[in-house]
Amino acid sequence: MSSIAQQKAVAIAPKFTAFASFVGPSLIAFLILFRRGKKPKTSYHRLVLGMAFTDISASAAWFFTA
Repeated sequence: MSSIAQQKAVAIAPKFTAFASFVGPSLIAFLILFRRGKKPKTSYHRLVLGMAFTDISASAAWFFTA
């Protein structure tokens, strides 16, 4: 059996990694979208932007789970 403190630690620990995983792709998306007024024209930038948005949504979902 696990104690209440251990259960709380297991519930809270993923919040830190989910937050870090949210911040990283958010920064990447910000840098791609606001690169001195230029739109993401290349396929590479569009793919990375799509992956960043997917990771942002997955990280947010992971953060708000129980």
